[in-house]
Amino acid sequence: MGGNIIGKITAKEAPKDYGKFEKPAYSPPRYAFPIVWPILYLCMGIAYNLVKSKGTNTKAATATHDTQLSLNFLWSLLYFKKKVRGIVLI
Repeated sequence: MGGNIIGKITAKEAPKDYGKFEKPAYSPPRYAFPIVWPILYLCMGIAYNLVKSKGTNTKAATATHDTQLSLNFLWSLLYFKKKVRGIVLI
């Protein structure tokens, strides 16, 4: 759900910006991203649920997952919407 929200917020900027970049020959085509990203997020959700179901050190796993996911969403906003690319490089 969060990925859909970020996708809608950055829908105008992301394709324009991506089209401007000089890309190497092995760079994936634009049409690959809407296919690959949902699969990636699905895999992240499955991995998260597997860790939670084991019950071992779930606080650390949850904190790590939530932090990474938050930074991932924030990165998209900062990079495509706000264009503060130096900050997102860090």
